[in-house]
Amino acid sequence: HRLFTVGKAVYRLCAAGHQPDGLGREAVAPPLKDGRWATAANPGAAIRIVLNGKQGTPGYPGAMAPLATLTDEQIAGALTYVRRSFGNQASAVPPQYVARARSQTNGRVAAWTDAELQQIEP
Repeated sequence: HRLFTVGKAVYRLCAAGHQPDGLGREAVAPPLKDGRWATAANPGAAIRIVLNGKQGTPGYPGAMAPLATLTDEQIAGALTYVRRSFGNQASAVPPQYVARARSQTNGRVAAWTDAELQQIEP
């Protein structure tokens, strides 16, 4: 519950693009409701997207900026909020998962592509 509360506050940073209702903005940011990466069984891709950003995809040419300056708890909270809001019913994201992904991607400067993220999923 604490992570959800932290995440709800952090999500304000995301709401301009992904919208307060998680439905996204056409040609700007994809929906997080039933989102491919947002609700995946393995949250690793979503964590990496927040840490390093994401290149655009068809229909959403804009890129997501990295938010690596957020703490592990803030990122875990934001993802937990997204994964449990907008009708989504995915698992919470422990801050330790974020810490592990941060250490595994330390030094990465490029935003992630869909092809790279697909390799993270089981």
